[in-house]
Amino acid sequence: MSRANGHKDRQARRWVRDQQCLICGTSPCDPHHYPTTVARGAGDDIEEMVPLCRCCHDLAHRGERWVLDALASVYPEWLEYVRGVKLCSTRPSSTPTR
Repeated sequence: MSRANGHKDRQARRWVRDQQCLICGTSPCDPHHYPTTVARGAGDDIEEMVPLCRCCHDLAHRGERWVLDALASVYPEWLEYVRGVKLCSTRPSSTPTR
């Protein structure tokens, strides 16, 4: 990874941490890789990270069906939001409404 990419990755993770949890709405958050990218090698592309609070993040890793179902239902809206942020290259002040 180049130094420029490393800086960009850290910025993406920091931006995701500043968002509200997509499941319960609390913050701060842990960046969670979604959809599961382990087979490809989990990257730090902002489109592959979603904000989850520590509790929801732990539940997602444990495979709690209700968390995974909720995440699957809000991910398309989150992805659209993130892509819009990338196109505008502005820092938004809040997450999309659920």
